[in-house]
Amino acid sequence: MQQENMMNTQDDQDRMERRIVRTAESKGYRGPFARTILAMNYMWSFCLSMMAQTAPHPRLRVLLHRMRGVKIGKGVLLTPYVLLDVVYPKLLTIEDGVAIAPGVKIFCHNKPSGYQVEEGWQREKIEPVTLKAYTTIGANAVILPGVTVGPNSVVAPCTVVSRDVPPGSVAVGNPARVMKLQKKES
Repeated sequence: MQQENMMNTQDDQDRMERRIVRTAESKGYRGPFARTILAMNYMWSFCLSMMAQTAPHPRLRVLLHRMRGVKIGKGVLLTPYVLLDVVYPKLLTIEDGVAIAPGVKIFCHNKPSGYQVEEGWQREKIEPVTLKAYTTIGANAVILPGVTVGPNSVVAPCTVVSRDVPPGSVAVGNPARVMKLQKKES
């Protein structure tokens, strides 16, 4: 029994090592210090992200996220407790005039467990997310990898967005559905 547990522990360690190597390679880190560089960059991004989530002023939040590598335009409103991808912040683009409500989570990657990937149950997905100009994201919405939210669109609170949202539309639900297109004012 004890030998079986030791084998499982070794398998888990090997799986974790392969996952770390895949993550380092996906970010372009190779060589003997790849793990160290990956860990330092992750800690830097994580610390700035935590400070940004609780920063007292919206401009300070934007500045901290820009320091992490998130591309943020002018006039963006980031409220407290917005979680922007910690592992791949450079894949996130937020254009001018976007408003993001509290509790929103935006991910540029999914990282299923190494076992699920190795067995072919799921695949890793690392893709950019773009929020086009003058978009509004409601409280506690979740935006998944590879999504582009069109300009002048609204994502309702508690919506899970897994596909692109067309320009000038309202997305609601889990998974998000386009409920109506906004009318242009003349």
